[in-house]
Amino acid sequence: MNLRPLLVSTAVLALAACAEPHPDDLEISRREWNRLEAEAPGYTYARYFESWTGTWFRTTVSVEGGVVVARSYEDSSEVVWIETGAELGSHEAGYDALTMPELYEECRDEVLTQDPESNEVVFLTDERGLLQTCTYRPLECDDDCTLGIAIESVQFDGGCDGSDCG
Repeated sequence: MNLRPLLVSTAVLALAACAEPHPDDLEISRREWNRLEAEAPGYTYARYFESWTGTWFRTTVSVEGGVVVARSYEDSSEVVWIETGAELGSHEAGYDALTMPELYEECRDEVLTQDPESNEVVFLTDERGLLQTCTYRPLECDDDCTLGIAIESVQFDGGCDGSDCG
């Protein structure tokens, strides 16, 4: 699995520092994801990374019927590309073309299993209860060493944004 560094704002870290993630939080969010995904034919999500140096990139993934159909990338140096079909995964830059259920698994297996004695572990959901941040940062590291998942946005196809679905 390809984990890339990710900068999380100090405000998010301060909020998360109040309490460690509860084991049920991920499962509650996953159930809400399953409910909303079942009501839409597809979805698109964006992951974003910004370095303390000001460079950034965004990877956007589109999924239809549980299958990734497109991945796009843009960055602060004005590089932009889109992959579809057989081209999926042909570029090195950006985050992997994963479905949201795969991101939930990555969060469970690779992030929430980190030792909280040596890492700051953060799990946050958006206003709908969907996975938004699942990261860890070694306590002895300060710059661009946060690893895991930060989702900038999730949009469901079919006019359902998830906030007023079913």
